[in-house]
Amino acid sequence: MATKNSNAGSRSQAGQHFSEAEASPPIAKRPATRLRPRPPRVFPFPPTRGLADVVAVSECLGIGTSTVWRLSSEDPTFPKPVRLAPRCTRWRWEEIHSWAELRGSR
Repeated sequence: MATKNSNAGSRSQAGQHFSEAEASPPIAKRPATRLRPRPPRVFPFPPTRGLADVVAVSECLGIGTSTVWRLSSEDPTFPKPVRLAPRCTRWRWEEIHSWAELRGSR
């Protein structure tokens, strides 16, 4: 009697398993995408009242957002943030402008 598995090293009957010689084709990788920089916010006039988020403060002062967080925790002259919710922090524009004027006068 002849056995049904005469091709023991190639495919199984269901076609799901491959031998080393018949490896599946390599999966094409997607090209790496670059993160686009955030466009700067353009204010029609510099805000003088109200609250600003960390991105607006950093763009107003010309520093990075991590520098704003570092200054708020380390520099006693930097305005302290107002915590509106556990993940919502803002700064008062008046305090940011007055701090920028003091820093610019040195």
